[in-house]
Amino acid sequence: VSGEPFLVFNPSPWKRDDVVLVKVWDREIPDEEVLVRTPDGDELPGQVLERGNYWGHSFVAVAFPVRKLPPVGYRIYAVSRSRATTRSPEGAHAEGYTVENEFIRLEVDQRSGAISSLVDKRTGYQFVPQGRKLGFLRWLLEAPHGMTAWEIGQIVERVDLLQGATAEVLHSGPYIATIRTHRKFHDSEFTLDISLRAGSPKVEFVLMAEWLERGSPGYGVPMLKVVFPLALREGRALFEIPFGHIERPTDGSEVPALRWVDLTGERIDGEGRIGATLVNDCKYGHSVTEDEIRLTLLRSSYDPDPLPELGSHVVRFALFPHGEGWGPSDATRVGCEFNFPLEVVATDVHEGKLPKEMWFISVEPSNVFLSGLKKAEEGEGLVVRLYETEGRTTEAEVHFDHSLVGPDPRAVEVDILERPISDSTARMEGSTLKVSIPAYGIVTVKVE
Repeated sequence: VSGEPFLVFNPSPWKRDDVVLVKVWDREIPDEEVLVRTPDGDELPGQVLERGNYWGHSFVAVAFPVRKLPPVGYRIYAVSRSRATTRSPEGAHAEGYTVENEFIRLEVDQRSGAISSLVDKRTGYQFVPQGRKLGFLRWLLEAPHGMTAWEIGQIVERVDLLQGATAEVLHSGPYIATIRTHRKFHDSEFTLDISLRAGSPKVEFVLMAEWLERGSPGYGVPMLKVVFPLALREGRALFEIPFGHIERPTDGSEVPALRWVDLTGERIDGEGRIGATLVNDCKYGHSVTEDEIRLTLLRSSYDPDPLPELGSHVVRFALFPHGEGWGPSDATRVGCEFNFPLEVVATDVHEGKLPKEMWFISVEPSNVFLSGLKKAEEGEGLVVRLYETEGRTTEAEVHFDHSLVGPDPRAVEVDILERPISDSTARMEGSTLKVSIPAYGIVTVKVE
């Protein structure tokens, strides 16, 4: 490996595609001469996202695509300077206020800083209802009430922030294309980045908020939401809960969800079903109607803490528009990927015993998820916990690299205290664990 080496690690037990960001320190590399090499010797250009300095050292932030990264595994890449100008491939690009990749074409409305058009290129369907905006900020005020940290009160004022924003192209591609919008409201400031990545059917949002809204017994409780109206009708809402999901009424009530909410319904033109999954990395409050998803971002309650939210916040969320055939396992998978991004570790050139690419664990089929992997409390075995998301009894397969299991491994189902249960269905076939999981069920297996 020549150049600056980076190890990219996949924490998920399935292969993943993504665009990763690395920082190269104290090297002079012009934007058009950044070269990325894979272990197989393939070469591709890198996209420069940022240049800066930190404590007297300069850096360049480089983005590049990673394809079919091994499950719970890694691959080594190297970033160097090319001897010739690199040619940018087609992928994501931004021009004016339009952003496009292989899957999606969207337009950002400059005045509102929200999306005025979002077309899924796979179906040609327009997801933004006519005359509406998607992904806009909404400020609300609750009337003064007690228990403000625990209860949402009566809404007495509502302002949709659809005017007064500015917009600019932050990144123009080919791997990440971003429109940055900025606005002020009252004493607060909001910067929202809207991005597409090459090879990904999701719209990413990063909200950077300087929140200075103060709640008080004489004023009430200010609150901020982001709103996603969708061009569908008779929507059905699913919410992620621990080890599964639940359907709730689309009545607009504030309810919790873990990493994702999905709203799926009939197309406005009546030609099938479409929907969208909203994922985020740190918020739980959602309110959903038959054609709209709202995510609560900030809320300035005043008791018992008088200033709980004041200051700087960064919130990441993403919208996955989809057609028919999308289920809870798809939503769970994208929620996992969004909350557990590919890990990048800078390293140096050195000798080592491991190969430049390796995997450790994979799980099949797609409706089975790995929720835990640990060393057994007793002995040298491993404990694996799995759950099923689609509501059908399934035989799960967990494939282990030989370095993780012995030459003749044994498997037994155990309870939460890792005690064997009598009706175990677990067995090992070579280095592959097979076990039956009931519909929406959870199983724990000890392998030794």
